[in-house]
Formats: sequence, C-alpha cells, structure tokens
Amino acid sequence: MRAQHGLLLAALAGSLAGCTDHVTGTLTMLDAPATVSSISLNGAIHLDWDDNAYLSDPAAFDHYAVYSTSYNLDLNTCGASWSLEGTTVSPTFLVGALQNGVPRCFAISAFATDGGESAWSPYHYDTPRPDARSVLVYTAAGNAAADAFRFWFDANGNGLIGMRERVALYGGSLHVDSRDDGGFVLHAKLPTEA
Repeated sequence: MRAQHGLLLAALAGSLAGCTDHVTGTLTMLDAPATVSSISLNGAIHLDWDDNAYLSDPAAFDHYAVYSTSYNLDLNTCGASWSLEGTTVSPTFLVGALQNGVPRCFAISAFATDGGESAWSPYHYDTPRPDARSVLVYTAAGNAAADAFRFWFDANGNGLIGMRERVALYGGSLHVDSRDDGGFVLHAKLPTEA
C-alpha cells in the first residue's frame, strides 16, 4: 500500500512540475494599483485608480479586475464576501445598479497576460447617493442611522481648519455657524467656471 502511495505521489509531483501558480511565483505578478479614488453617483460609483500595473510592464499587462463587498460605516470595515464587479483594460470603472445610501467597499487587482494576479489595491469605500450630481455645500446630522455621512465632534478644530485651507486653495471661503441643538452648519462658497 505504501509503495502505491509513493508511486502516486511521484506521478502527481511529475505532473505538477510544469504548472505555474502564485505559490511558486512563476506567473508574472504586476504591481497592485497604488491608490483608488471615486465619485459618488445616483445608484453608481465611478472608480479611478493608478495605472501603475500597466505602466510598469505594458507587454505583460492584460486587464484589471474590480471587486466589491459591503462596508460598515460604524465599524469602518469591509465585509468578507467579495464579488467580481467586472474587468477592464482602463484604470477607470463604473459600478452600477447599486442601492443609494448603502456603502460599498472596493478593491482592484491587475492581471498579467499569463494569468498572474497582483495583490489587491488598498480598500476604498463610497456610498451612492440619489442626488450625487450636486455639489455638497451644506450638511448636518439628521437621522444617524440613515445618513450617508458620519458626523463627529472636532474638539480642536483641526478638521475645519484643514477644510478652510482646502476651500481657500480654490478661491473660496468657509464659514461655520453653531446650532442650538449642539450641531454646526458649514457654509462654503466656491467659484464656478463659466
């Protein structure tokens, strides 16, 4: 019996000798996209990422794969059940047919022509919004369980100072008013292009 197992193992090892996989590292492993950004849309999320996988080795690059899962805003964690949203040769992808107000977590990998898949990009989350085509100039906490944003108290004002500086870079201004209920209101004025 042991001799049969030995012959079986030897035959199996011989048949696997020509195979390639991630463990042996014989497949081309492109760089993972270094950064991911997004734009919230009505029922969709537009994703953009670094094209470093293609730029580092155009001859070996085949396509990108876009994955998604649920995202928990309260715990700041991505879900465990990932799905393939689709593939593309471009460093941009539109994920559609999403439910507004439900946050999603995304990751992107790069595939080589020989089938090797890179590590995944950093995780990125976003929430589709019903009127996402509008520029946000005012927001306040309403219903914490249903809000697409999370609000927090900025004890030292650093967050608002950073916002003022960013708005000023675009030629705008930011003003903050306190509310009677302990909240605050942001007023941002930004120039528009004609």
